[in-house]
Amino acid sequence: MDNEFSSFNNIITKIQEKPKGEGLLKRPLEPEDISTDGFRTITTHICKEINSDFYNIEGEVIQGLKIPVNFLSKIQDYDNIKIKPEINKRLYKIGQNGEPIQKEGIYIFYDHITPSIKKKIYIGESNELLTRLKNHEKKKEGDFSSVLIITSLTDIGKDRLKVIESRLIGKFKDSPTLEALNKQEKTKFNIDIFDDSIVNKYLDIISDLIERNC
Repeated sequence: MDNEFSSFNNIITKIQEKPKGEGLLKRPLEPEDISTDGFRTITTHICKEINSDFYNIEGEVIQGLKIPVNFLSKIQDYDNIKIKPEINKRLYKIGQNGEPIQKEGIYIFYDHITPSIKKKIYIGESNELLTRLKNHEKKKEGDFSSVLIITSLTDIGKDRLKVIESRLIGKFKDSPTLEALNKQEKTKFNIDIFDDSIVNKYLDIISDLIERNC
């Protein structure tokens, strides 16, 4: 694999550290769209070949990937030299012995094809995203066309993930444009004030990505 795309040696180890351009493609996919909301800049690399978008958020450790639901079954065998490394950076991290390990993160199933005033979404989290998504695929393919996957350059942690998921579901239960189909369950995980500030930061960015894309 081209070293230009596969360097995992500089993965940020602390949530407070902000990467400058970490993860941005040196040879961008086409076309490239850059948007800003006054607080952060989101760079979108669009891959027409698989109808997918790759998101990089300037100054943040969060990255995003939007793909068709029916691509989940093919994703591990997809070998495009330009695109595969970008998929891997969002779905895998490197273990102590150099082996690829599935990343944890948040995922959102949605339908961008069927017109609707209030779109339905399904929100989830997992410590092993790819395995979880592939288990979901057959159940969700009839109802949803795409999935938005959010991962981080740092480990988020199970407790934080569960709290983020719960708060996202609560937020989008009452949204005027989106409706979370999840059953609202109060999270059983407790987090301290420091963790709560980190969760709120993730929540803000992930909510923004959901509202932009779903």
